[in-house]
Amino acid sequence: MDLGNLLSAGRSNAGGGMDQETELTLKIRMDRKKYAWSLYRNGIAEPIKYSVPIFSTEAAATAAGLQVLARINLRKK
Repeated sequence: MDLGNLLSAGRSNAGGGMDQETELTLKIRMDRKKYAWSLYRNGIAEPIKYSVPIFSTEAAATAAGLQVLARINLRKK
């Protein structure tokens, strides 16, 4: 499940203090009847943060992933 349209663009500091726009995408995956979330930066194949598959529903994994994304966006402001 790709929730990229629900997520806002954030700012990150990279390359000697230069600001650049990076959009984060939350993806939910199922692994052995449990769900997990992963956060990706656009254009980068590896996740920047992820959970282990411990959530029993897709909605629970999505809610947890959105909470982490909100904390990341608060730190960037």
